[in-house]
This record gives sequence, C-alpha cells and structure tokens, in this order.
Amino acid sequence: MPPTGGSTAYEPDEHSPQHPLTDLAHTLEALYLEEDRTLTDPATRQAFEIAMRATALMLEGALAEGHLTADQHSTLNGMTEGMRNAPTLL
Repeated sequence: MPPTGGSTAYEPDEHSPQHPLTDLAHTLEALYLEEDRTLTDPATRQAFEIAMRATALMLEGALAEGHLTADQHSTLNGMTEGMRNAPTLL
C-alpha cells in the first residue's frame, strides 16, 4: 500500500516476511526521501522525534479533554509509539 498522499516511492512486497513496523519505517523513510531528507540523518531524526513527542502531547490533551476514550487513546498512542521507533528499523 503506498503512503498517504499518493506516493509510490515505497511499496511493501506482499510476500515479504517483514514486520509491519518495518514496512512503516520504510514508508516513512520514502516520504522523507521525496523531500531530499532521510531519517538516518541525526538532525532529521531529531526533528522527527520532536514531532512524535508533540503528537503524544496532543493525544494526552485529547484524552484529558474527553475527546478520546481511554481505549481510543491507548490504540492511538500505541500506533504513535510504532511510528516513533521507525528510525531504529532503517
């Protein structure tokens, strides 16, 4: 499945035994490569980590304000943590 936005820079091999988080990591890397950046660059990786922390704060705020249930927050937080670890899988 191509990344959101119509990019086809990375398309997982449906026969690959890779873990879904590895596919996610490669999809995210493809998005960065389209902008001449890479998550393996320390500065880009740091900016990505800042964005992931901001996302986690947004989810905490949404939970606190009652916009998310505890189950919804748990699901979204787990997905965010998967994304946050993407650079380590490249």
